[in-house]
Amino acid sequence: MAENYEQLWHNGQLLGELTEKVKNEVNFDKFGVASATLHYQCFFDLAPQLISNLLYHPVFPWLVRHTAKISREEAGYATVVINFRGVPLEETQPNNNTFKKTYSLEGATSQEPIETHPRFSEFAGDPEDKTTWENGATFTEQKVTDKEGEDTGKVSYKFNGFSPSLQDGSANPFAGVKSYLEPSFVYTETETLAKADIEDITLNMNQLGETSTPPSSNILPVVKEPRDWILVSASVEEVGEGVKITRKWKLSGRNGWLQPVYNPEWMAGEEEP
Repeated sequence: MAENYEQLWHNGQLLGELTEKVKNEVNFDKFGVASATLHYQCFFDLAPQLISNLLYHPVFPWLVRHTAKISREEAGYATVVINFRGVPLEETQPNNNTFKKTYSLEGATSQEPIETHPRFSEFAGDPEDKTTWENGATFTEQKVTDKEGEDTGKVSYKFNGFSPSLQDGSANPFAGVKSYLEPSFVYTETETLAKADIEDITLNMNQLGETSTPPSSNILPVVKEPRDWILVSASVEEVGEGVKITRKWKLSGRNGWLQPVYNPEWMAGEEEP
């Protein structure tokens, strides 16, 4: 701890003095990231040197200079405001542990083709049986060819859309409908560490785009198979000497994420499709 941080000296020269009547506080957010601000008065030409000498907070060295501002005052003086950010060292935290991880859950929707709706056959009908077509839905039969373009003798059906009007001439409420909103969730974990752990950071980045089970919490939804989660985002922010790591998982649609594409164990040959 600095013995006298009210006055800042360098090579026997007084660079500046802490401004009186300004509270010196250290504030913590819910992620465990701390911030503090110090106000100094000095000669205007000494302000850059004062800032250079305060890379770390004079009382809490785990707080690192984040931003600084010099404001010129009368008679050649200046006010210097220095903002610090950081994460307390592990030995300053309860049980030598990092701050508690925090979680959030956000619901969202995405547009999907209407023909992929699980109840599509109920409101559009069976493509192979024209007598079942509903709500002005129409389909076109197409031949299926092989890689060489030869006819395989099989057919598929292309959905053309819903007609503007129904058979009785009334307006079709399904007219123009090409997609529907598929509900989903994004689950976020935020963790702060007093020191950057490159192995942990690398692990988070290497798992991007792969299916995985998010860490449990009170707000993690219980989902039924085949729905599953995929890690869609991982960010690392430097906070003083520490880091803030944020990871986001997205919930799949009703059929789950495609295993041959997103499941690392399946791709490694450890699982069957």
